[in-house]
Formats: sequence, structure tokens, C-alpha cells
Amino acid sequence: MIALLQRILPVSKFSAFCAVALLAAAGAALPLTGCQTASGFPQPAANWQTFQGQLRYSSGTTGKSVIGDVVIRRSPLGDFQLEFQSGPGFPLMRLYRSGDQVRTEGVLARGSWQGAAEKAPKPLLGWASLPTAFAGHQHKRLDVTLAGDHFVFQFGN
Repeated sequence: MIALLQRILPVSKFSAFCAVALLAAAGAALPLTGCQTASGFPQPAANWQTFQGQLRYSSGTTGKSVIGDVVIRRSPLGDFQLEFQSGPGFPLMRLYRSGDQVRTEGVLARGSWQGAAEKAPKPLLGWASLPTAFAGHQHKRLDVTLAGDHFVFQFGN
């Protein structure tokens, strides 16, 4: 690679080495940008309420169901976060909501989507409506159907 740079550009061996090192560092850092929390959404704080348990989700579109671990956090101001995963480290859905803005990520989101909650794609409408279903929720179980999708939450706390 260094020899190729020296043939293409009139640079010293040291300059070519620095260019290769810089490109390698930039390439290594690129995948890390996907590991950050969704920008523009608040981070959970000490005053947020947390629910941990299980979720059984049934798609109104496909009729298929999946069961997994769920963690839900909500702030006193109405900010909402959901992490739904099957097995250790296999994210099915991450949902962030602050005000009218929603961001979804994961297999069930078919990648990622962000925008106004009322403009969510049809397969995400139920997910985008979950914060409303949790408003004032204090129980160990929540069974709700939203936009044709069925959600059954069972919490241990």
C-alpha cells in the first residue's frame, strides 16, 4: 500500500505510512459510530422509572410471535425508551421517544427509522404508540393491542 501511494503521489515513505495509518484508524472507527445511543434523545437519569421483564409481541401483519427480555425506561417528562431482545445480545427492537419524535432500530424495525410518531410506517405504528399505553402504568402486567399488534408485558419489579 505504501509503495502504491509512492508511485501515485510524489510523497516520502514516511508520508505514505502516515496516510495509510490515518486511513486505517478512520476505517476502524467507522463501525463504532453505530454503537452510540440515538442522538437527539435524552439519556436516562436517576429520576427515570425502569421496568424489567418479559414481552410477548405478536405482529398484526404476519401473525408471528416472539418472546424476549424487555427493559423500559420513562422520564417524568414523558420521554420513553424500550429495549427488547431475544437471548443475550440479540436486539429485536430499540425504541426511543421524546415528544413527537420516535426512533426505532433492530430486526423488528427492519433496520432503523426516525420521524414523527404519527408518520411511522405501518409495521411500526404499534411500537410508536407504546409510550401512550405506558402513561401512568404501575402494574406488573400490561396486555395491549395497538395498531393491530399485540403486546403482553410481564414485569418482575
